Amino acid sequence: ASNEYAVHDRIVSIEFLGRACASAKVQIALPPAPESPTPTTTAVLYTDFLTLLRDDSIDGGAWRVIAKIYSSAPLDDADVRADGVTPADFSDVTRAVDGYCRSNRRCDGEGMARIFHPACCLTYALPDHLGIVVCDADEFCRVRVAGRWEQPAHRPYAHLRGDPRVAAADTLVSVDFAGPRACRVVLRIGCPPFLWTDVLLCLKLTAPVYGRDGWWIVAKSSSSVPFLQGERGEEGPHRK
Repeated sequence: ASNEYAVHDRIVSIEFLGRACASAKVQIALPPAPESPTPTTTAVLYTDFLTLLRDDSIDGGAWRVIAKIYSSAPLDDADVRADGVTPADFSDVTRAVDGYCRSNRRCDGEGMARIFHPACCLTYALPDHLGIVVCDADEFCRVRVAGRWEQPAHRPYAHLRGDPRVAAADTLVSVDFAGPRACRVVLRIGCPPFLWTDVLLCLKLTAPVYGRDGWWIVAKSSSSVPFLQGERGEEGPHRK
């Protein structure tokens, strides 16, 4: 693109959420593209949220863009570019995030499936050069949420399921909008033996999914630190 458009390109923010997880907000201006799969007839300013994971399986380690959502507005329309987000948009997003947190805390896979879009994936980087894990929506809701305390990593901590310290660790860190229909949410969620930092990319959909429109989580990436690891208990019985 020419300098006419490049002068509008900028990195709005970069936030590191762990050793191997980061989030960026960028803006890129592009000329009209009538032949594009998403055709445009005027110059457009795109505001992107990018989630990046550090993949240590690549020689020397490398950051990779693992998820992206965007909002767009005509480049010459300053009023629209100011993004038009209202307090009601914040309220709607936080209500959706509350549903995510409640479903997570209750190990309610069906409830999670009502906010975790069926095309959404959970991604996170493994240490020791083991690469990146990609978990689809069905596995996340059915196994990672509904069956959490049967998972090998969590089973020895199942006795902490109702411990008030666990729920108290849940924190809404930030909500940032790229426009009235695209936002990024950062949360901290306690699930012993880990305290997770979740980056949730969310879109406000007009076409119903499972009979519901509104805000959906369309991408999730996570990073973790140890949490209550010293209170490991006995491994109880579990289903195969």
